[in-house]
Amino acid sequence: MATFTATAEHRPRGGILIRLPFDPDDEWGTKAEHHITGTVGGCRIRGAVSSQPGGAVLELGPAWARDWPGEAGVEVEVVPVPEGPQSTA
Repeated sequence: MATFTATAEHRPRGGILIRLPFDPDDEWGTKAEHHITGTVGGCRIRGAVSSQPGGAVLELGPAWARDWPGEAGVEVEVVPVPEGPQSTA
């Protein structure tokens, strides 16, 4: 899955949260943690995908959100790209 659209959600501690519409283990191979790069709403990102009830999420902190022209509640284009070796280990 190269690109998807998601609603940017407010994080309680600031920043935004993006829910992935797929299982990263199915898409990129089973790993303890998936590190990604890419873009959210046209702005560069780099982070780790974590698991929460309901699926995988990408949390972007307050420092990232400060420089992002968008806001929570808007639809954004997300282009996630896995970093590093994608072997299943």
